[in-house]
Amino acid sequence: MLRPELPYSKSIANRVMVLRSLRGMALPEPDARWSDDMHAMRRVLDAPLGKDGWRLAHAGPSGMAYRFGMAFWAAQPGSKVVLCADDRLRERPVQALVDALRSQGALIEPDELGWRIQGLRLPGGILEVDSRLSSQFASALTLVAETAENPLEIQWSSGMVSAPYWTMTQRLAQGRNLDWPPERDWSAAFVFLAAVGLRGIGIDLLGLSLDSLQGDAASMEWGPDLKFCVSGIDGGLRVEPTPGVAVLASEPLPALPEWVVDFKGLPDLAMPAIVAAALQGRSGMASGLLTLNLKESPRLDATVHMLRALGCNAEQGPDWLRWTAPDGAGSQADPLTASRREAGEGSGLGREAGEGLSDASRRGAGEGLSDASRRGAADANGRERQRLELDCLDDHRMAFCAGLIALRRPVRLRQSAAVSKSFPDFWKEFSVFGPDIQLV
Repeated sequence: MLRPELPYSKSIANRVMVLRSLRGMALPEPDARWSDDMHAMRRVLDAPLGKDGWRLAHAGPSGMAYRFGMAFWAAQPGSKVVLCADDRLRERPVQALVDALRSQGALIEPDELGWRIQGLRLPGGILEVDSRLSSQFASALTLVAETAENPLEIQWSSGMVSAPYWTMTQRLAQGRNLDWPPERDWSAAFVFLAAVGLRGIGIDLLGLSLDSLQGDAASMEWGPDLKFCVSGIDGGLRVEPTPGVAVLASEPLPALPEWVVDFKGLPDLAMPAIVAAALQGRSGMASGLLTLNLKESPRLDATVHMLRALGCNAEQGPDWLRWTAPDGAGSQADPLTASRREAGEGSGLGREAGEGLSDASRRGAGEGLSDASRRGAADANGRERQRLELDCLDDHRMAFCAGLIALRRPVRLRQSAAVSKSFPDFWKEFSVFGPDIQLV
């Protein structure tokens, strides 16, 4: 069975690093499985002290490092920190967290680079934070609550998006065992689950569990809709195509029922899930998308663009998206898979990690793709199919969507290096599915 390797969960890792710092424990040393977001979190927590008595903490594009770092330094008595972020991140929501920390006495003022913070011991008490745009506001406060002079009770009467992430924060903060390394990343894993349904190839994903702390593990419930099934094995999970699923079909398949799904709890997975469903030929209606256009890119708009590039009809509202897959979308010919099956490949049954892959498939982005992936795949008449020109807008999750599209259509992707934010080796590991993609 093929065994692509996933990165560490940045959601767990960054929370653990904050808690370790608060408890006077050493920060872990980076290794090859660290993502850019993890490096950013460590950099913010370990910000150097300047000659003027101020620290300079660079979060870069990492919203998690920015928000968690703001709460961390605001809760450090006597700290003086300039918290920096890139242009896009400074446009993203953070004011609700600023207001909550100011209500506790922290001095936080705008700076041309981000925010200028002077910390103190938080007094505690009841603290209301508007978490409709990000659960990271409540998570940041939950992480530093143990440093407050009196118990800090965090409330969000107006509601919360991505609530499972706050639940994870609470469980980690209440625990005393901050193990390292953390579990592998479920957000990244879902892209591989979706690819199994599209490719019909089984894989093992080590370092994951069925009872994960990570809220995105709930994506296993979408298996019947996206044609994959998950089971536990020693040290991880086995992901296989739904029994009886035909990846190739000479005749159009019957229309699938509309997929109606609410992504409010798992918004980071909305884009790849919707794209995978459309590639399967499934139309649908998605809700809970209010925050997507406030992320690293305008993700709701970008998803609509990708769907229309695939021939779908798509319309959107502030927090919803409806799409209609074109006739026959779920039975498109797949020349890469067909050629592999003719050669006796493709099922992955009985294979160990990397067995049966070329040397190129073991290398990194761009190099891990076959010659066929660098050319346009041919249609049934031997004609080269035109590549879809896609731009992931420097957004790692939109790049993942392009990878899924490349399992059915030839793609040329700009800004493909964006994957390093959460999964630096994504293109290398995803090459087990044979995407037909040119990386620019």
